[in-house]
Amino acid sequence: NGIYEWQGTPGSNDHRNIVPDELSDVSGVQEGLVFIENDTIVEVVEDQSYLTQRSTAGAVDFIQRHQNEPFFLYVPYNMPHTPLAVGENFLGTSKRGLYGDVVSELDWSVGEILSSIQECGLDDDTLVIFTSDNGGAVHFPATNNAPLRKGKGYAYEGGIREPFIIRWPGNAKPGSVCDTPVCSIDLLPTIAEAAGAKLPKKTIDGLSLAPLLKQTGDLKREALYWHFPHYWWGTRIKPYSIIRDGDLKLIRRYESGKRELYNLKDDLSEKNDLAAKMPKKVSELDAKLTKWL
Repeated sequence: NGIYEWQGTPGSNDHRNIVPDELSDVSGVQEGLVFIENDTIVEVVEDQSYLTQRSTAGAVDFIQRHQNEPFFLYVPYNMPHTPLAVGENFLGTSKRGLYGDVVSELDWSVGEILSSIQECGLDDDTLVIFTSDNGGAVHFPATNNAPLRKGKGYAYEGGIREPFIIRWPGNAKPGSVCDTPVCSIDLLPTIAEAAGAKLPKKTIDGLSLAPLLKQTGDLKREALYWHFPHYWWGTRIKPYSIIRDGDLKLIRRYESGKRELYNLKDDLSEKNDLAAKMPKKVSELDAKLTKWL
């Protein structure tokens, strides 16, 4: 049914010139990082230090106003994307500098949202998902993804693995850990099943994670795929595609034509490229990847 309410910046906080044309015409604002509420530009953001707590306050307000009806709330914080900024009450409070302060503020924010859910009596009837869009950016000094190799943008595990925590009272056992690889494409079918909603009659790439969360079964999936067809961070990160089939992971490099093969069960840090030793497996996985693409 679409999004009924919206607030925030229309792009990443390092994008200074994203102003929707229809809003630019009305407001007269032509450039800058703008903060929007529904169809109105509230302000041009000059100081980003308040963004996290403002998003948190908006989320809490939304929960309180919609507590008597089903709702979906998506809270994509600007931080810890650069440029980093943090509320004055968190500045200098961690041992990891500004980055640590930012993470502390995010941790507090998640707590505020969970507290609001509990205070509204929705604790036992709400599915909460915490995740990210990529691994930590290792070109930023405060981030360390060890033992995973590299970070954001890279084809290695440090780039494509993210934190993924689900809280689903009465269904997912608190404190349990699942080692089955999953992907953000699984969120739609998972949320739909939890809410008792029907999926649209079209191809859905993901699978519901309900069997894993309830510990009633496994996922019937042959492989996971990633496709990164562009350049990033200048030209340091070049186009690639990935297939993960069981414990084996194949990386296809487009500029060089190189293939890399890793056994993640035995080599999580991806130090030992098995491509030369297992050419038949490289060809097999490469063919599957081509078929998927």
